[in-house]
Amino acid sequence: MKKTITGYDYKNRKIKIIIDNGKIMSTRFLKKMEYADDFLVIPGFIDIHTYGGYGFDWLNGKEENVLKYLKDIAIKEGVTSVTGTLPTLDVQSLRNSFKNLSNLIGEKVDGANFLGWNIEGPFIDENKLGSFFDRLTVRKLTIYNIDRYFKNFINTIKIMTIDPKDASQEIIDILKSNGVKIFAGHTKAEKKDIMGKAVDGITHFNHEMIKMGEKQDSLAKYALKSNDLYIEFINDRIHHNLKESKKIYKKKNAKYLILITDSLPVKGLKNGEYVIFNRYFEKKDQAVYNNKGEIVGSVHTMLNAFKYWHHLGASLRECVLATSTNAAKLLNLNKGKLSRGYDADILILDRKKFKIKKVYINGEELEENKEEEK
Repeated sequence: MKKTITGYDYKNRKIKIIIDNGKIMSTRFLKKMEYADDFLVIPGFIDIHTYGGYGFDWLNGKEENVLKYLKDIAIKEGVTSVTGTLPTLDVQSLRNSFKNLSNLIGEKVDGANFLGWNIEGPFIDENKLGSFFDRLTVRKLTIYNIDRYFKNFINTIKIMTIDPKDASQEIIDILKSNGVKIFAGHTKAEKKDIMGKAVDGITHFNHEMIKMGEKQDSLAKYALKSNDLYIEFINDRIHHNLKESKKIYKKKNAKYLILITDSLPVKGLKNGEYVIFNRYFEKKDQAVYNNKGEIVGSVHTMLNAFKYWHHLGASLRECVLATSTNAAKLLNLNKGKLSRGYDADILILDRKKFKIKKVYINGEELEENKEEEK
């Protein structure tokens, strides 16, 4: 059944979109005197790096919990597609997640599209572990370990974080031949360590790596200037201060910057102490901290990512690139644009405060659960 959406696009042009059978059939710009709903119409958000939220995590999630989570992130954040991020704490836990949840990849559900997996580790530098890994789980990037961890599921992986210093081109070629995008992260790599290697991007830019300004040939400095490398960026106003965020906004090519949440399962829950991946942490002040008061994780949302980027000075076009179009291009998705033939994953926002009004996924409007409304 055909549906019609009218509103304003990111260039403040009146538009009329016809959708049918899950696709955008046509987009027409309306004349000044023609009516259009007073809403901002943009592609749905795509979060390529999140551990979960609202009490759900991909590592221990059951199918019924996944379905609720996919609806939660769509309704509450405007996320229409997501890659589930897994920390490689141990082989069995990882493979259990593959076995239990991979059947939902690409399936139409009453919520965000589950695109596949984002694997963060275990092929990382033991000196750049972060808070949710330990040295006992770090492994060498070998054909044996790829088979051990990912046998029968390698084609479900969209993104994998590796230490490029520990990666041969042969191994990278194997991963890429299976459709895996290679991101450098949790590493002490420098510019020279990725030259000639087909690395696609940088995991949570400027965190668990040699940071901007720390070294002349740092990977961070090179990635910021590169027009070939994507960078993931957490713009929650906590992981980076305003000055750092503005520098990154001004220096990085807008077509290669992807805003992410990197959110933990406690996103959306009350402040307090929680066990996250077998360790105790405290959620407070819009982030997650260890017992030393050090920030260890995010509770960011994609809706806030969009808002904060615009408040920083980014145009609406740049906000759409960073929250949808760039991720779609990276993952070769038929999403991220309001053009004929693209998937009808569409977000309708209030034009002033960007409050979510409607969410369409595969051309269908999502509705909040009546039980939740009560």
